[in-house]
Amino acid sequence: MPVLPWLPEEDGVENVQDGVSPAVGAVWEPVRGALFVEGHWHRSLRPPTWVELFGYPGGLVGNRALVPEEIRGWDAGVRWRDAPASVTAPSTPPQQPAARTIIWRRHSQMSSQPENVGRTENRGVEVEAAWRHRAVALTGNLTWQHARDRGDDPVYRDRELPYLPALETFTEVAWDHAGWRAG
Repeated sequence: MPVLPWLPEEDGVENVQDGVSPAVGAVWEPVRGALFVEGHWHRSLRPPTWVELFGYPGGLVGNRALVPEEIRGWDAGVRWRDAPASVTAPSTPPQQPAARTIIWRRHSQMSSQPENVGRTENRGVEVEAAWRHRAVALTGNLTWQHARDRGDDPVYRDRELPYLPALETFTEVAWDHAGWRAG
């Protein structure tokens, strides 16, 4: 069936949709209500977005021949939660191998077009922490990722994927009052 069912079929373009995306998770509480050991596995299909298929004025050229990405991933981690604070830290790096990954490639100085590039892999570590005292909350997140092209094209093999920075951080100080949150 077409990627988007209301679109007409295009000659020479194979559009197959496999919409099954299973996920499995398990959690163990060695210290009831405070310490959690958890693991997850999933298989996801991500269809191309509207912009990836049809583009956007100003240099983003669409590609109707795109097929959905197939992503498989797993992670395992430890989460500690005490009354005012919580920390989540993975004990093993998450793994995200993908097939038919969609990335934007620059075709000229002023335009980019999405392509299915074959195989990619993303490994990394994510640590989150939160602290709360009455109406004030402090949260933070640090993510390190190693995203690489694992396809067959020797020009791109083992290179970093575009638009996926190796290090990302987030910090927020927020105040909750009467149903409103300022941060």
